[in-house]
Amino acid sequence: MSRLAGLRERRHRHLLLLMGVLALVLLELLLVYTFKRSFTIDVGQPGDTAFVSSFNVDEGDVGYRYRWSTGRSEVNFLGSGSASPMAVTVHAQGPRLPDASPTITMSLFLNGVPLSPGEVTLTDMMLPYTFGFDDPLGSGNVPSPPYVLTISTSTFTAPGDTRTLGAKISSATLLLQSGGTSLPPLDLTVWVLLLAAGFVGLVTPIRGAIGVGLSVLIGILLGIAVYALPHYTAAYLQPIAMVVALGGLLVWQRRHIPRWPRVADIPHTWPRAATWTMLGAMLIFTAVALWALPQVVWIGHADYAENANVARNFVEGRGLTVDYIAQFYTDYPGITHPAETWPLLQPLIIAPFFAVLGATTFAAKLPNLFILLALVWAVFVLASRLWDARVGLIAGLFTLLHPYFFNAVLYPINDLAFTAIFFVLAWLVWRSLDQPAQSTSHIPYNALGIGLLAGLLIWSKPSGATLLLGLLLWAFLVWWRRPRASKFDLPWRALAAVGVAFALVLLPLVARNLLAFGKLFYSTESLDAWILRFYPYHDWEDIYKVYVGAADYPHPRWVVGGKFGYQNLLNAILINFRWVWERGSDMTKSDFIIAPVPFLGAVVGFVALSRRVAGLFIMVAISIAIYGLFVLFYWHFEGRYFQVAIPWLYMLLAWAIVWLWDRVRAVLPDATWRRASFVALPLVTLAFLLPSLVELQNYLKFDTRPTSFTVAMDWLSQNSTPDDVVMTRDPWELNWHSRRKAVMIPNDDLATIRRIADQYGVTMLQLGGPADGININACPPDGSASSGYPTGTRKALGKLYCGYEMPGFQRVYQNGDLTIYRLTR
Repeated sequence: MSRLAGLRERRHRHLLLLMGVLALVLLELLLVYTFKRSFTIDVGQPGDTAFVSSFNVDEGDVGYRYRWSTGRSEVNFLGSGSASPMAVTVHAQGPRLPDASPTITMSLFLNGVPLSPGEVTLTDMMLPYTFGFDDPLGSGNVPSPPYVLTISTSTFTAPGDTRTLGAKISSATLLLQSGGTSLPPLDLTVWVLLLAAGFVGLVTPIRGAIGVGLSVLIGILLGIAVYALPHYTAAYLQPIAMVVALGGLLVWQRRHIPRWPRVADIPHTWPRAATWTMLGAMLIFTAVALWALPQVVWIGHADYAENANVARNFVEGRGLTVDYIAQFYTDYPGITHPAETWPLLQPLIIAPFFAVLGATTFAAKLPNLFILLALVWAVFVLASRLWDARVGLIAGLFTLLHPYFFNAVLYPINDLAFTAIFFVLAWLVWRSLDQPAQSTSHIPYNALGIGLLAGLLIWSKPSGATLLLGLLLWAFLVWWRRPRASKFDLPWRALAAVGVAFALVLLPLVARNLLAFGKLFYSTESLDAWILRFYPYHDWEDIYKVYVGAADYPHPRWVVGGKFGYQNLLNAILINFRWVWERGSDMTKSDFIIAPVPFLGAVVGFVALSRRVAGLFIMVAISIAIYGLFVLFYWHFEGRYFQVAIPWLYMLLAWAIVWLWDRVRAVLPDATWRRASFVALPLVTLAFLLPSLVELQNYLKFDTRPTSFTVAMDWLSQNSTPDDVVMTRDPWELNWHSRRKAVMIPNDDLATIRRIADQYGVTMLQLGGPADGININACPPDGSASSGYPTGTRKALGKLYCGYEMPGFQRVYQNGDLTIYRLTR
């Protein structure tokens, strides 16, 4: 008894020591960032690749090292505090050539915001150049962290050197405001605390004052390291912290490691532990998402932005409308018109959040966070019921951390709601078929839920009708296999409830289509399809040609008649199937669905299913197969269209892991599986989760970075009036961020572009951006060249992409490849 009391006392001491050291380190971090307001990146020093991009290789000179910029280079101030920026100082030097050196100019942008004094001319000496802000600190034009410095310079080519050179850059210093609060970056704080915890674990064998002293000393040294090298700590600490933390855990638990195998069985023997673990993981995920969402300031491209635009107009009492002309299949009397391209459920989901929180980018993205949490919980519950809590927990974690689903939280797309609706709908249909109601004296709630969700699936995506076809086909097969005597003993009330609920949900959508378009269903995508049937053999941008009044109007006969050749049609379809493998299995691509090894694991899980549960997955497979064939033949491949299959594949994968685990345990001697168990269930699960965690970290790293597009839209909203109409390749995003009416630049000749501009009263032109960027460094040094101008998607606009004026186009703004012109007539 005394020995047990001694063990508990030591545990309490270790816990108190750990909490004390973590509190000390956290206090140090707060103090460090309270007093440290200057952060310097030494460009050209070893290890600087974590902070710099688009530079040439590092070189050395007498007394300093440097890198040549390439015309538009970036310095990322990793590890800097959260206070507002005061100034930026760059040590730069122009060329020093034997002959006459070209004049090199330099301008700086912090998070896309241009810094004052604008453009400076560099000398052939390494000198400091300090830039500030035109607006007073505290105005809306001051950047917020994370801070990324863009160094824009003119370029030249030295004799005997094929590289594009700008300026020598040896250092960049960010000076933050001296007053107010400055907090450390969240990711840096987490990794420093994890490193401190690992070191405390490593010194636990050292008892007494020496162990306590070492722990405190380690905490102090960590604070000093962050103060001295904040950027290197932020960039390179993570792998070190993970290794030290794992080592500390093993040392701290060295006496208890033989008991660890029992941990894998806790969710099975104590299901409540799995529930709390799942809730804890969802809570952590929510905290990370809420930290990231305010930093992802871009709304997203095309349908992402339109969802927010339609929701904003709806909340403002203007109906389901948009304030831009995106395509030219129909002439509208004005620019504002009913939304005619993408489904309407996502805007209606966003609208209540706008009504409560205001029409902001953050509020537009918030609904998908709740939808993902609901989907994950549904996966956890269903998998736990089909098998046990271990499978539910693993399947829930896989779904929670899928990279696409996290991307769907960062941007307001409708695929996540589509996936969640089908998941619950398929579950209800299978449960109703698996356990038919014994009594028809009342209307089962399942029937109402099925009808409601089936209608919402069509609201979310009209292509969801093909998923419903698969469910109906399975229901027919179940009915067909019933004994002949009971074939007509059907739950008519339940079937009527499904039909009535389905019709009532669809009725508002049908009514709106009839009032807005005079048709039961209308979408410009039904016209796009005949153009995109030949993509990539037919230019994607041709969906933005002017088709009003054209004899060559998109029509199904383009396909049936073989307008572009049946071989091209066959190639366009086959490339969709090839992309399912090439793009859908690569986690680094935006079209990622599932990697080959997890997919094979899901196949193993399917083989191991019981006959009853196999019915559910066969029903789902039939539905998704019909849907997938429709998408690949009629439309085109994008990975997000197939995310509807992910929760089901992950449930099969989780079941395969647990099934194999149990089989291995059953055949191995007890002592052997105990020794081997540590590398079995927990580590196999972690191995499948690790790639997702790495990809999520990339999202947090790159998607939270500022975009020059939103900065340009801020400028546009401040330097134009509500009467201005802007022509752009990105009307959806421009309208959201600037609230200016917009018109797509037609993918036609200059005369057609001018005609459309006159028709809709266009007053400004915006080039560059998410889908229209160019390599600005490839522009000729002046606008007199007759050719050689890099262009974006609209070749007819020629040198306008490089910022050079043409008759009728007066340049009023330029930041890199983003240029805005005012039209003069």
